[in-house]
Amino acid sequence: MKKYMWSASLIFLAFAMNNSPTRGQGNGDQPEVILAVAPNYFPLALSTHTSGEVIVEVKINSEGVVTAVRAISGKAILIADSKYVARRWKFISTTDKRSTRTTRLTFVYRLVPKGTPIDQLLPLFKPPYRVEVSHVIPEK
Repeated sequence: MKKYMWSASLIFLAFAMNNSPTRGQGNGDQPEVILAVAPNYFPLALSTHTSGEVIVEVKINSEGVVTAVRAISGKAILIADSKYVARRWKFISTTDKRSTRTTRLTFVYRLVPKGTPIDQLLPLFKPPYRVEVSHVIPEK
C-alpha cells in the first residue's frame, strides 16, 4: 500500500492544450498549465497529523519555466514541499522573450481515515491551479 501511495503521489498530469498557434494565456492573463505536479505528503507533516492549504506565488519566464516561488500562506511544515513541487510545473510559452508572468498555485493536504477507498487517495487536479492530495491518517 505504501509503495502504491508513493507512486500515486508522484503522478504527473499534463493538461490538454490545443495545437492552435494563437493559444496563449488562457483566461485573461492567466498562463495555461502544460504540466502540473502533485506534492508528496511530507513524512513530518504526517507524523504531526498536519493538514491544510498552501498558496504559493510563482514567477514564470517566457519559456514557461517557473523561475521563482514565494509562499503566500500555509503551515510552515507544508510549505517547503509545496515550493519544491511548484518549481516543477510547466506553463505555455509566450512569444515575448522578455515576458515574466506571475500566478498562484494552491496545494491542499488532507488526512483521511483508514479504510478510505484507494481511488480517493489519488491526487486531484482542479484546473487551473489547484491540487489536492490525501493520505490516510498514520497510526501512532
